[in-house]
Amino acid sequence: MKKTLFNENWTVKPGVQDPFSALFGGAAQGKPVTLPHDAMIEEDRDPKCEGGGQAGFYPAKSYTYTKTFTAPETWQGQRTLVEFEGVMQKAMTYLNGEFLGSRAYGYTGFTVDLTPYLRYGQENELKALALGQEKASRWYSGMGIYRDVYLLQGGGAYISAIKITTESIEEGYAVLRVDGIAVNQSTQPKTVELRIAIDGAAPLSAMLCLAPGESGFFQRITVDSPEL
Repeated sequence: MKKTLFNENWTVKPGVQDPFSALFGGAAQGKPVTLPHDAMIEEDRDPKCEGGGQAGFYPAKSYTYTKTFTAPETWQGQRTLVEFEGVMQKAMTYLNGEFLGSRAYGYTGFTVDLTPYLRYGQENELKALALGQEKASRWYSGMGIYRDVYLLQGGGAYISAIKITTESIEEGYAVLRVDGIAVNQSTQPKTVELRIAIDGAAPLSAMLCLAPGESGFFQRITVDSPEL
């Protein structure tokens, strides 16, 4: 899938105590921010806050992040996802008022699918609620969308994860193993072409037959004259 940063043109409204009010109370009239953003460090310190010294005496609050964007007509027929690399402490996400997904742990990323609720040729409103929690970490963790956000776009079949491992390496060559997970969004098996290009290696092309859902795959590639 094509992966592009989705960090600009967000707003944040601090001090949200009720996430449902944040969702249904209209567009957040917050300040403009560019992600990644730590909202917690902008709060006033409170020596009586529950987190105490382990949180730097910053109280844990909740925040509503909002991004309004236009989905071009050319996006139709594609799968459009958003990847959040980290939202502290708990996350709930919505597009145009429809629930997309949640994550109850701020140190792991997650991906949500915008496709079913996108309004093509119109403005769309993406909301991410960052729900604060006292003593969420043993150290200062911050609160908010504190890592990058990406827009992912591709067809009905795409690669959702990939890992490259050096299996062996000598003076004149190296053998790399490429492991990945391919996703077929249709209800029928689909045959696709996998292409892998790595500097120093001949381009690789292989046909994959994907069952509906997720399928694992691996390929080996030889790299000439690797830099040891």
